[in-house]
Order: sequence, then C-alpha cells, then structure tokens
Amino acid sequence: MAHVVVVGGGITGLAAAFELTQQTEPPAVTVLEASDRLGGKILTTKFEGRPVDAGADSVLARVPWAVDLLRELGMGDELIAPATGRAFVWWRGALHAIPPGLVLGVPTGLPALGRSGLLSWRGKARAAVEPLLPRTDGDDDLGLTVRQRFGAEVYDRLVGPLVGSINAADPARISLAATAPQLAEAVARHRSLLLGLRTPSRARAGPVFLTHPAGLGRVVERLETRLRDAGADLRLDTPAGVIERTAAGYTAAGIEADAVVLTTPADSAAASLATVAPEA
Repeated sequence: MAHVVVVGGGITGLAAAFELTQQTEPPAVTVLEASDRLGGKILTTKFEGRPVDAGADSVLARVPWAVDLLRELGMGDELIAPATGRAFVWWRGALHAIPPGLVLGVPTGLPALGRSGLLSWRGKARAAVEPLLPRTDGDDDLGLTVRQRFGAEVYDRLVGPLVGSINAADPARISLAATAPQLAEAVARHRSLLLGLRTPSRARAGPVFLTHPAGLGRVVERLETRLRDAGADLRLDTPAGVIERTAAGYTAAGIEADAVVLTTPADSAAASLATVAPEA
C-alpha cells in the first residue's frame, strides 16, 4: 500500500488527507501537525456558553469547494446563513456602508452605487461606463480585470477590501478563476461584467455565506473523526522538518513516504523543501 504524508493539520491539510482516504484505492495517510491542535486558522471557542469563531466564521456559498467538502462530510443539512449586520469599509477616516447588489464587491447595478458615499463622482461615472466598454481579453488577474472594467476606485474601495479579506491575500496577485469563478464565468460569457452578473443565468438564490451553528470548529472535529475512522495517523507536536529524498520516495520527520503533500505557509514550506527543492 502506498503511503502519503500530509504536512500541516490545518483545514487544508485535513481536507487533503480526507480526499486521499476517499480514493478507490486509498493510501495510508499520516498527517503531521507542528502545534498541539488540529484546525490551523479555524478555531471555535466559547463565550458565555455560546460558540464563537476566533478565525474564519463562514464559507462562501458561491464558491463551491468548501460547501462540497461539508456535504461530503454529511454536514450539508446542518449549514445555516450566519446572522450578520451591515458591512462597512473604513475609508479616509470614516465608515462607509457597502452598497447592496454587489458580487464580491463588483457592482451589478448603478443606483445603489450612485447613492454611496464611498466612491467619488468621478469613480461612479467611471463605473457607469462599464457596459459600454469592449469585451475584456480574458486575463485571469482579478485586480487587473476589475480595474479595466470599473476603474481604480471600485477596485480600491470595494473589491480589494472584500476579496482581500476573504482570501487573506492581495487581490492584485490572485487568480480570477480560482477565487471568484462566478466572475470568471461572467467575463468569459458576456461583454459587460455588470450586465452579465445581472442575467437570470447568474442569479443565485440563497445566502452568500454559510456556516455551522456550532462554529466551524465542528468541521475540524468531523474531519478528525472521519480520518481516524479511515485509519489515518494524526500526529500533533510533530514538525515535518526538512524533507529528504530517498531511493523509495521521501522522508518527513523521519517517516518514510511515497509522496508528501505540503499544506503549510510559504515560509515553513520553503524550509521543509530546502533539500529537495532549494529554489523554493
């Protein structure tokens, strides 16, 4: 039987390990986590007896992969829309309510955008001409696409803050297709992104965000249970160290493996790859 070591016991590592156990001929799986708990950025605590997510508190319903994972775990019927208030952007010393009718910060209508104090009149005028612009050439750069279609203000004051906070990354350096597939599809199918997001085919019923009433920590618990039931070896307080290549495959933390999956932050991954991939 093949043996795969997954380095990192955060949500990415646990999801990768779970998918490995679901293969037709699953390998033996070992998960190495350097800290004393699983879950990584996902952590649910208690406040006055109620669950409170100290990290990520929901998943995007419009991006399918997280919801698909929760359904695979048998949690699909347990998901709820989180109770949220209004959302605001802090700009030039004041809070500005995010206008309604946005898809990941991208406008789908102009009246609400026109009433917002977040954009200048010049920025609103620039966004208003988007339906008149020629088709975008299909660039996969989210930031570049939004700036080309709607101008810098929509990107800097709406899309950037929303998408950047959701992905914990600079939107100017992330993939349109990977982080906002519904936007990528609208760009590919329609000349105008604003009008494309308003067409009936783009209309999506239901909430934008989904979560679990007991907190997303319950997802980590369910993954841990399913992995242990499948025979996976979950090791806490076990840094991977430097991964070495061997005649039969690799070693991580002294464990022989046919393959290693890295799901750690870039700096940790680079240190682990110092021997097998020094260019990293």
